Amino acid sequence: MWKALWKDPVWAPVISAGIVTAAGAGGTYLLGLWPAISDQAGSLWRTAGEQSKWSNWQVWMAVALAIPSVLLALALLWRAIGVSTGVDDWRNLYLEDKLVGLHWRWKYYPDGSLGDIHSFCPHCDFQVFPHQASAYAAIDRIGFHCDSCGRDLATFGEPLEHLESRVRRHIQQKIRAGSWRQQE
Repeated sequence: MWKALWKDPVWAPVISAGIVTAAGAGGTYLLGLWPAISDQAGSLWRTAGEQSKWSNWQVWMAVALAIPSVLLALALLWRAIGVSTGVDDWRNLYLEDKLVGLHWRWKYYPDGSLGDIHSFCPHCDFQVFPHQASAYAAIDRIGFHCDSCGRDLATFGEPLEHLESRVRRHIQQKIRAGSWRQQE
């Protein structure tokens, strides 16, 4: 049961936050820091009630407005340093797969869309490009031939745009289903 929860994108951060909180509370207790924390909290509370040239509501309003700004800055920093939350691991791990008889590699743009899809020979990993496989120009039929190992790899009765669209949809399906993890 714990193993399934640990892999869940919602419960895993909750469980890890609980572990970190418990470890922090236990560590501060063992180090004898609770009296110091209590004194600081009491000092902050007493300072909040003292007279100042600013009204208390102005101070609390400034604090209330500062908290979302600090949280936003921390979230942006968290994202900038690239800490993985486990939810978007596919962006870093699922960058290639064998689909429709060819090996494909791609990258993801910041908005999550696929880009720069390239095809490779599944036997020798040489990049391959489509060529017109029909004797008639009016018939869309493309083929892939590896110039390195000399193999004829695959032929498709559709234009390259349709083939790449099909490959994108296969990739998206595997991401949605989570089956990208079981690739060879």
